[in-house]
Amino acid sequence: MSLHQLRTFCTLVEEGSFTRTAERLYLSQPSVSQHIATLEKEYDVVLFNRRGRSLSLTPEGNALYTLALDVLQRADSIPGKFREMQAMRYGKLELGVSTYVGTMVLPSLVEAFRNEHPDVAMTVQTGNDPDIQEMLRRGEIEIAILEGNARTFNDKDLKTFTIGEDHIVLVASKDHPLATLPSVTPSHLNEEQLILYEKDCSLCPFVQEYLMEQRVGQHRGTFVNSRDVARAFVKAGVGVAFINHGTVAEDLRKGDLVSLSIEGLEMKRIDVVCFYRQSTGLSFAGWAFRRILEKRAAL
Repeated sequence: MSLHQLRTFCTLVEEGSFTRTAERLYLSQPSVSQHIATLEKEYDVVLFNRRGRSLSLTPEGNALYTLALDVLQRADSIPGKFREMQAMRYGKLELGVSTYVGTMVLPSLVEAFRNEHPDVAMTVQTGNDPDIQEMLRRGEIEIAILEGNARTFNDKDLKTFTIGEDHIVLVASKDHPLATLPSVTPSHLNEEQLILYEKDCSLCPFVQEYLMEQRVGQHRGTFVNSRDVARAFVKAGVGVAFINHGTVAEDLRKGDLVSLSIEGLEMKRIDVVCFYRQSTGLSFAGWAFRRILEKRAAL
């Protein structure tokens, strides 16, 4: 069954004549007859009652007409909708981001996208890295933006590019004993309560790598899966924490937290990475959003 055959069938129903159907569709009359015969043979049904030159639908023909009309209407609407999507007057963009990206990075990007394409619907899902990556695999989101390094997203089907970076700092409350020192050493941390991260937090591999390099034990750590929780714990005096600067920039500016100078940490940076599946590609809305991301990366 083809759209061409269905269109011939529906036109014959409307015209009630093989001759007029052939003229309307710029076909020969035998071609019209062949299309109808092919449909009847394929489904082993009779679509028309034929009495001389008079045609009427059988029950099977009536059922097919109802279904075929819906299919043809949908097919006929595709070019217009496609042109609207190209002009960005139609479409949908589904993003998945970490909480940090959603609060610190995404707002300005969404504002820029909204200014250019106000008619495109947007959905933003937030979650931890494994959840967002699984949503991307299942096709529930089109683009994901997380922190890490592009090399850590090792799925060969992923197209990745970096749109920014942040650096990791060691922070303490303003009243913490370490806050009075001009600098601290990694050995100091063996005597401190550390706020550390569960493995599903994007900061976890960066912090663990640093602690291993500096031979700092993690046995006294309080483990959390959110940098916002880590930030709150530090402000409450529970301990000190490694955290990306963007999360605590306002606290540092106000003096509620202090950044501790410590050997080797200046080398620890975390990228903000955008990725999507190459096998499915991007919609028009996705490509438009990517262009905005590329502009940001170029700044």
